[in-house]
Amino acid sequence: MTLRVNLCFNDGKNQPITLNPKALNQGADGAIHASLDGQYAIKLYHDADKDDTRQNKLWQMIAQPPHVSQEGEAGFTWPIALVADHKQRFLGFAMPLLDLSEHVQLEMLLSKRTRELHQLPDDIRFRIKVAINLCQQIAALHRLGHAIIDLKPANLSVNKRSAEVCIVDCDGFSIKGKQSDFPAHQYTAGFIAPEAYNQQLPPQALDQQQDQFALAVILFQLLNHGLHPFQGVPKKGRDLPTDNQSKIAKQLYPYGATAHPDIAPSPWSLHLDFPAELINSFSRSLTSATRLSAQDWVDRLANLRPQLKQCQQATSHQYWGKTCPHCQQPKQNIAAPRVIRKKSIKAARARHQQPYTGNTPQYQNPARPINPVRNQASAPSINFSQIVAWFAGFKLSKKQVAGAIALGGLSVAAWSLLFAMQLTPTPVPQFEIASGQAEQGLTSEPPTQEQP
Repeated sequence: MTLRVNLCFNDGKNQPITLNPKALNQGADGAIHASLDGQYAIKLYHDADKDDTRQNKLWQMIAQPPHVSQEGEAGFTWPIALVADHKQRFLGFAMPLLDLSEHVQLEMLLSKRTRELHQLPDDIRFRIKVAINLCQQIAALHRLGHAIIDLKPANLSVNKRSAEVCIVDCDGFSIKGKQSDFPAHQYTAGFIAPEAYNQQLPPQALDQQQDQFALAVILFQLLNHGLHPFQGVPKKGRDLPTDNQSKIAKQLYPYGATAHPDIAPSPWSLHLDFPAELINSFSRSLTSATRLSAQDWVDRLANLRPQLKQCQQATSHQYWGKTCPHCQQPKQNIAAPRVIRKKSIKAARARHQQPYTGNTPQYQNPARPINPVRNQASAPSINFSQIVAWFAGFKLSKKQVAGAIALGGLSVAAWSLLFAMQLTPTPVPQFEIASGQAEQGLTSEPPTQEQP
């Protein structure tokens, strides 16, 4: 079964096309289908009439496409025509179709593991090229007065060979039209500027300032192992928020030129290798309202890229400082500190100091509990001198002694009666109890933190 729709262009022309019924992608707002001729991607809204301003917004976007400097492919999945059915009822819009075999989400560039998985270049020069291309796209968009607002790695597609960037989900942008403006309604935690979050403002109220903050977050991730710029290690005694957006609100940024009193950088951070100009640019854009524009970042990164040095030990290593941080980083001990209670510490010390004997309790692996059949408890030995000493420690009154003697006599009489009747009591079953849980704080090795 195929789908047939009509493309309605800005010049009044209509073009019937056939769609692949199987959607390329599904979202809360609509589904994206490819045209069978391989030219267009068609977004069909689930409820096209939900927003009565949607058609007007798309027409304004079609009339003002951004012009970018990169060549070869579109820098945006920008609307190029509206889509209607045979009765000219509005269904969605058409945009350029990306070759998905040549593109990956920008998120795949943020860690060494995902770069290897998608066969992406590992050296930082490729990621700087991606960063420059991204900034060029945003600068072109801002020159038209538009803003992305929901700027995040998941909405950015990268060509695996050319490093060209395509920004998707453009119908959600904040658009400044010739006749009227159309706000954006989508945004993502972890990329919202602090002034909007603290003042409980919608991020669209900041317009391009919101884009400038989110752009600085993404650039920091591209150049620094995928680390979020507000991701760090709380200093001793500090109780800090665990989510990045709350840290943004409290300005818990640990990668500035001076140390933060409450949070330390991640052990995997490369920020100490950054030139002072780059460190100051990130601090300015992430901790103040006077942020670098997208074009400022284009100029800054273009000037810094030729200053990179090539490591002599690995061709994929480049750096700015005196020594290669990539070669030195695996030598760092970044194991998370063990949390051991005071009682556990004393018990551990006693266990390590006590020589092993047959009666010494052994640490058991919780994954392999003791088999009660194969591990019989050793028979206890009786030390009569200890028993006598134990009884000698008690001071009993005459009444207590008499009561004990009487109770003992009754017990003897009862047992004599049982033997006389040739009766024996039911034997008490013997069990050996093995703990199925290891004592905390006694693991042989501390847990290690995985490299981003």
